Amino acid sequence: MNPIDDLSIVLTPNSLKQQFFSNDKNYLRAMSLLSQVFNSETEKISFLWNTAALIIRPDAVAGHMARNIFPLLRRRGFFVSAFRTVKVSEEQVEDLWRYQWNVATDARQDLLKRIMGAGEALYLLFRDTSIRFSAPATVHLTHLKGTARIDSRKSGHLRTVAGPAIANVFSYLHIADDPADLLREQALLFSDREMIELMHEARMGNDKGENALESLEALERQVPEGVFSLDSLNAPLVTADDYSEIRMKWREIIQDGLKCVNFVTGNTYNGQDAIIPDDPECSLPLDEHLLGV
Repeated sequence: MNPIDDLSIVLTPNSLKQQFFSNDKNYLRAMSLLSQVFNSETEKISFLWNTAALIIRPDAVAGHMARNIFPLLRRRGFFVSAFRTVKVSEEQVEDLWRYQWNVATDARQDLLKRIMGAGEALYLLFRDTSIRFSAPATVHLTHLKGTARIDSRKSGHLRTVAGPAIANVFSYLHIADDPADLLREQALLFSDREMIELMHEARMGNDKGENALESLEALERQVPEGVFSLDSLNAPLVTADDYSEIRMKWREIIQDGLKCVNFVTGNTYNGQDAIIPDDPECSLPLDEHLLGV
């Protein structure tokens, strides 16, 4: 159900985001492609109201726990409608977080590039079947994501079940806050053809959960279990197998992650300090019956 019939508000009610995105090449390209797939504004609104995007990052893949998000999301009314594996470049990392990049320390920026470059990620589109009157699926999924701060994560948060509690910089999942973010980020990660294919697949509404899980397991097989954990820091390095380089890479990333000051104001930041404020109140309010975690 999508009771809001104004496409611009469904995309984002954040006036500053609307202003910046009006000159964002990826967002503009995405809006053009959206019009190629959906003929009417009503169809666009319906698709954007019920679709959310999530990236399972390489740190979650290395932790071998990310599969836990699927049953949790299923209980909340989400199922996978389309997915792709993707290798995120350093340039794309900067573009993904470009409107929050100003609040990140140099150490955090460097670590995000190393984390995302350490392996492939899994990009997922979800259909949200929950009854919502006030906010699109992206807001619902963002609420379930939970905070990046380990000491504030709850047992029902996606980030709690997606990977081991090591350091705040290892937050495992990237989720588009608004439908406008979903479109912009999809365009910066995929070609026109790939994006149109993703939209068509998601539009069909078929449950791709089992296939997505198989794809995740294939990515996990590229990283031996136990490599991404605090225990790995004290384990002797195995240099005689095919995974020695991967073990060393993740060990160094974990060591640096434990020392990382994430934001210029400390371990957290005021969302209003970002180029585009990303506080929850900048999005449409989630329905009260969905607020519990």
